[in-house]
Amino acid sequence: MLQDVPSSRNGRGVTPTILVVDDDEYVHETLRAALRVMKPRIVRASTAEEGLALARDEHPDLAIVDLGLPDADGYELTRRLRADPALAELRILILTGHVPDEAAAEAAGANAIIGKPFRLHEFLALVGEQVRETAEAH
Repeated sequence: MLQDVPSSRNGRGVTPTILVVDDDEYVHETLRAALRVMKPRIVRASTAEEGLALARDEHPDLAIVDLGLPDADGYELTRRLRADPALAELRILILTGHVPDEAAAEAAGANAIIGKPFRLHEFLALVGEQVRETAEAH
């Protein structure tokens, strides 16, 4: 299970930090409920600017980035995260209500993309994989 995966990026032991960047309160609460079984520390931003600032401050293990943000799309935020040397290794999962465009996500620098609605077990497996990748890289 994810709670057994050390979080080497944030130095908080076994509790991973996940940054959720989404302007929809319902989506945020749905993700928080879905991730509860993993016992992460969740920080939230509603805009790309807030997400970038929180990523710099919190050094999360994973960023879950919505494609449709009010001030920039998720691809742009992903490119900006990748451009910051302190965040270049951050695992990024793009969440979209459209058909997932894996080529565009990869070109932006995302590690994975998943469409909404998603199957809970697939989402949790993908998040767990991304957090484990972070722990193994450090």
